[in-house]
Amino acid sequence: MEQQRIALHLPGVALAAADRATTFPIGRSGLYRLPGDRRGTTIRCGRGAVWVTQPGDPVDHILSAGESWDVTRAGLVLVQGLSEAAVELKPAAGRR
Repeated sequence: MEQQRIALHLPGVALAAADRATTFPIGRSGLYRLPGDRRGTTIRCGRGAVWVTQPGDPVDHILSAGESWDVTRAGLVLVQGLSEAAVELKPAAGRR
């Protein structure tokens, strides 16, 4: 049986993350789209594992519980759950 991927877009999460730290759950294969200029935002995996990518960036990032990655490019960021996970977004210091 083929596994179906479910994509989620939660604008409230994306907007809240632009100005303050936000933590949200993400299910296995769940997908969050974080549009706009997120440079300086830290994406931290609190539990589980997630895949983080930006279109046009040749490097993808797999984060496990306790690991983080800082966004260095402007543009859409995609975060997908590789398992049941929790993700924390911390905006850059100047954007809080």
